[in-house]
Amino acid sequence: MNEFILQNLNLPRENTTEPLLYVRSDGDVQVVGEQAVLRKGAELSFDTSFGVFAAGRWRRLTKIHDLA
Repeated sequence: MNEFILQNLNLPRENTTEPLLYVRSDGDVQVVGEQAVLRKGAELSFDTSFGVFAAGRWRRLTKIHDLA
């Protein structure tokens, strides 16, 4: 299996009282330290106060033109 870092993200720390400011999850997701492990069908959403995704920057600086 190949692993690639697509983007560094702000994940909530273990003692965070407001984890939804960082990320929203649906399905079987485990955040351990600085990694998020998603099982098949799970989703993470970073359209939050601290997790804003810079889609324009990705389009401008990479060859990726369609982000879903």
